[in-house]
Amino acid sequence: MSFNSYLKEKIDLKNFLEKIIKSEGTPFLIHNVNHDDGLVESANNDAKTWLALSKEQDGKIAWCMQDDDGDYELEFFDINIEGLDECISKVYERQDEQKDPEKFKQTIIRIK
Repeated sequence: MSFNSYLKEKIDLKNFLEKIIKSEGTPFLIHNVNHDDGLVESANNDAKTWLALSKEQDGKIAWCMQDDDGDYELEFFDINIEGLDECISKVYERQDEQKDPEKFKQTIIRIK
């Protein structure tokens, strides 16, 4: 990746991070997750994953999931570029809706 591409990506993440901080817990990057025995219990394949400012831990971003058992904050990350990057990766790894990393990145860029 060229330095200019890297810099643009970091600027996009900075804008996204600022939006998350101001959101007061609004979910971002909501994507579908298919039923997966033992992990995601959702008979209708209507489970979701997303990230949001944590409601359980002050000063953290949460990777969240919803299935038939309810909404959960699964993992917590620092509110900085590195923490946001890690959280985005968790959402991307678990979602079943978009398996194209570039398309997923464009989704993030459009949020700003």
